[in-house]
Amino acid sequence: MHSWPLFELRLRSPRLELRLGTDAELDALARRSVGRVLPPAQMDFMTYGWTQLPSPEYERSFLQYHWRTRAEWTPQAWSLDLLAFEDGEPVGAFGVMAEAFAQWRTVRTGSWLLPEWRRQGLGREGRAALLQLAFGELGADTATSSAHEDNRGSLGVSDALGYERTEIADETGPSGQPVRMVQVRLTRERWAAVAERILVEVEGCGKACRELFGVT
Repeated sequence: MHSWPLFELRLRSPRLELRLGTDAELDALARRSVGRVLPPAQMDFMTYGWTQLPSPEYERSFLQYHWRTRAEWTPQAWSLDLLAFEDGEPVGAFGVMAEAFAQWRTVRTGSWLLPEWRRQGLGREGRAALLQLAFGELGADTATSSAHEDNRGSLGVSDALGYERTEIADETGPSGQPVRMVQVRLTRERWAAVAERILVEVEGCGKACRELFGVT
């Protein structure tokens, strides 16, 4: 058994494997994605403006973020940030996070893919894998997410997986301009209606792993 059980966690869909990346894999994805996650015109699609950092600040920030989520992990507040591999090649990242999960049973998700891997259904597969972990293994009751109102890809994935659009919130984007974010919500019951049609395998989510998520 690994001293950090999350390294044993594997989420598999027909084309993707989601897992924690090694330092070498994180570095490889950082180098491949610098300046390519979002073009400047779409920087408000994600928070904090991290997608627009110049090299080598971007690569170093990328690594530090993944190290930090592991170092600051507690069962009361956690962020699981997994790399997505297609045929062994890192093509993006998918994350699920929660605060006071044992009490509220609610998670949030976020993701991105390199440009050449978009519009192939991989976003849907990766999000479904996260949802199967949350609902099927950890016992979540609700999953939430959000997307820029012009982000048709993300909103299309949410629609396909049964999310309900709950509100549109006005926020200030990384560019400093006002943006409209669509909030979406998926319940355990709505997930159950589509889960049987989705092929996802979760490996390595044993007792020690669930304890890190605050599940006993």
